[in-house]
Amino acid sequence: DFFELTRDELLALPSFKEKSVDNLLAGIERARDVSLDRLLVGLSIFHVGEETAYLLAKEFKALDRLAAATEDELASVSGIGEIVGRSVASWFRDPGNRELLNRLTRHLSIQQVEGTTQGSALSGQAVVITGTLPTLSREAAESLVRKHGGTPAGSVSKKTSFVVAGESAGSKLIKAKELGVEVISEEEFLNRVGE
Repeated sequence: DFFELTRDELLALPSFKEKSVDNLLAGIERARDVSLDRLLVGLSIFHVGEETAYLLAKEFKALDRLAAATEDELASVSGIGEIVGRSVASWFRDPGNRELLNRLTRHLSIQQVEGTTQGSALSGQAVVITGTLPTLSREAAESLVRKHGGTPAGSVSKKTSFVVAGESAGSKLIKAKELGVEVISEEEFLNRVGE
C-alpha cells in the first residue's frame, strides 16, 4: 500500500507538509530497488533470516525460480536443510502470500545478489559489524562481507576474524578487546575489500 500512496493523499493527512511528503515519497521511491535477499527477509518467512535469505537468493537468483522450487530442491541447498526448505515452500504455496507478493512485485525492481568472486578478500573469515558506521548501514556492510567471501557474525567469539566498529559500539567492542580480536574502522574495512 505504501507504494500506491499519492502526494495528494499524503498532503491531506494531519501534520504532513510539502517537505515531509516529498521526503517520504523520495524514501518510498528508493525502496523500490531491493536485492532478492533483502526482499526475502522483509517477507518474514518463518526460519528465514539474513544469512538464509542470502543463501537462497544466491542459489536461485530470481524470485520466480525460488517460488517454483520444491521442498527437496530448497532443502538440498547447502546451509538450508529440510525444516527451512519446508517453511519456504509452504510460504510460496499459500494463496494469500502469492497474492501479496504479486501486488508487491509490481512496484519493485528486484536485484540479483552478487556472488563471491574468486580469491575474495574475506574468504573464510567471520566478521562482526557493530555500532553506527559513518556511511554504511549494517545491512550494506554485511552484504559487502558476503560479497567478498566472508560470513557476517552476530556475536564476537575467538573464531571472529575482526570487528568493524562504529560509533556507540557497546558490548561487542568490549568482548572483542577482551578476546584480543582485531577491531577496525569502516574506512579500513572498505580498504580491505577494495570498495
